[in-house]
Amino acid sequence: MAPRHSGGRVILRSKTSRRRRGDSRFAPLSATLTSALQALAGGLLQPTVILASIAFLFGGSAYQVAAFTTAAVVAWALAPLAMSLMQGATSRTDIIVFAASMASVIAVLTIGLAAFRIDHLSTERFLELLIGGFVVNQVALALVGQAKSSLVAGSFPGNVAQRVFRNSRILATGAALVAGLVGWSVFDSGLPFQQSVRQILLLAVLAILAATWFLFQQQTGRPSPLRFVHAPSMPQILGSVRVPAFRRFLSYKVLLAAAAAVDPFLIVFGFQALGLEVSYLGLALFSVAAGHVVGAVVWPRWMAGRGPRVPFQLAALFRLALLLWIVAVPGIASSSLYTDRFDDGTAAMRGFAVGFALLGLASSAGGAGNQRYLMAITRTGALPGATMASNLVMAIVGFGPLVVARLLDDVSLERMLWGAAVCAGLALIASGLLVESSVRVKSPVGSWRATRQATNSV
Repeated sequence: MAPRHSGGRVILRSKTSRRRRGDSRFAPLSATLTSALQALAGGLLQPTVILASIAFLFGGSAYQVAAFTTAAVVAWALAPLAMSLMQGATSRTDIIVFAASMASVIAVLTIGLAAFRIDHLSTERFLELLIGGFVVNQVALALVGQAKSSLVAGSFPGNVAQRVFRNSRILATGAALVAGLVGWSVFDSGLPFQQSVRQILLLAVLAILAATWFLFQQQTGRPSPLRFVHAPSMPQILGSVRVPAFRRFLSYKVLLAAAAAVDPFLIVFGFQALGLEVSYLGLALFSVAAGHVVGAVVWPRWMAGRGPRVPFQLAALFRLALLLWIVAVPGIASSSLYTDRFDDGTAAMRGFAVGFALLGLASSAGGAGNQRYLMAITRTGALPGATMASNLVMAIVGFGPLVVARLLDDVSLERMLWGAAVCAGLALIASGLLVESSVRVKSPVGSWRATRQATNSV
């Protein structure tokens, strides 16, 4: 009996090993699907178009309209600092990911409950649950996003990890466009607004829950130590601020953030000044997604071989064009030039919604240059301090939408938009004053070779 029992144990271990090897073969696919589903949920929970519109049309205050964008910006700006500080408690990425994912699950279930009970909740209670769930979910997903690179690198060999990163970017870009198409279909379906909101929120909740499940499935049993360095000291952070090129960079970023502070109120201006119909919300969402996708595909190769300040100039230019278009459309719609050619405001509302593609182009262009520019202007070893200083400044100016909400008590929204356009124009001028590096990276921005060349040139 003993040999047979021993043989049974050997067979059992062999089956277990085969099962784990089989699971590990699907781990790269799980990691890729995680990114795609998170991008899908992020597109459906777009804070400056969908969530800001929900807050406004449900009778929320200006602060509630601004809360979603503020939470998204501040959470992602402070996430690197939070991850660095967490190294004092644990060096295991999987522990941080598990805790943050559980917080995200609880948050999205709160959003799902609010959506499911939308017909029975007061508007005040519904917005409280939606804002609270969104804020917690953004903080949790920001931490997961910071840890994801370490998790993938610790779970897979180098060549597999590179393939996972590449496929994740491709699928996430496509998922963002799918989210825009879904939003367009839902809001243009003719359903009552509350029913459309319920569908959008429940779809986003399902996407996040599925993404969390796939995130856990990509674990292969290998330890995943954090790849973050310790938080830079205050002298390192202040030392980066003493560099003139970095101060110019911060000045540009602050001006652009001041122009972006009105983002959650752009769609509100459409409702107030143009009489924008709810059915065009989906078109606006799709336009943002399409602009971002086009930028994600075009900018990396278009910027290859150009200086690191080029993406900042494009971001400011698109931002300025967006604000001027948003302010101009209501005036065009009321002019004789328009009324002589169109019987109603359909064309104006469609043009207003399509103009949000400039928002996607601006955000994709700005995000393409941050790390590259910092590498070009900092000395070896000074990059962590400069990055942390930039994140801290962005976290502070990320509260700009709440400041705009406060100013709207005394200033009209149209004047605030004109003020934001002035800030965008100043940002465009400031982008021209940024240091132009002599380095010309011949590989697409964001590629492995571009990063190595930029690092070697510092």
